[in-house]
Amino acid sequence: KILDGGDKDQLWNNQLTNLSGDRWKDVRSTFTPIFTSGKMRSMYKFMKEIGSRLSDELSDKAAANTDFELKDVFGKFSLDTLATCAFGIDPDSFKDKDTKFVKCAARLFQNTLKDTMLMFSRFLPGVQKLHKMLNINIFKPKETEFFTDILRRTLQERRRTGQRENDLIDLMIDCIKEENADSDE
Repeated sequence: KILDGGDKDQLWNNQLTNLSGDRWKDVRSTFTPIFTSGKMRSMYKFMKEIGSRLSDELSDKAAANTDFELKDVFGKFSLDTLATCAFGIDPDSFKDKDTKFVKCAARLFQNTLKDTMLMFSRFLPGVQKLHKMLNINIFKPKETEFFTDILRRTLQERRRTGQRENDLIDLMIDCIKEENADSDE
């Protein structure tokens, strides 16, 4: 596997689209209950709030009567919606496009020459094993660490306080609790 390298690359390697066999089946069955129509509907309130910001942004752009890139505006909408529904945080990229969250998210979708060269290096015989042995990460390690840290801190805080936002993190916590309860029986 091309992402078979350091510990941060392993996180990407273990996403559902990269798994197969029993491991894929286990992960899929654990997280399938998160994506029911009812649970998705519970996130509508987040999407509605971000949609209101999108509407305001488009109104401001129309009032200014200047050209703008729809890709940028809808990118902000997508990012804010995903961050709010998944991580329970609001990057508010309509107001500030220079937050660390926005920059790290954008970096995940940018490939520099260095990124491409590192990715192709994994095709050389023995390089994957060497990267794994030396814990060398090539797929956006700083950004991966940033998002992993957000997720880890949010999970710890939610478990400590019992606070619920009814976002994807809460749904994942519920699934993990159910799976642990099932395995204890």
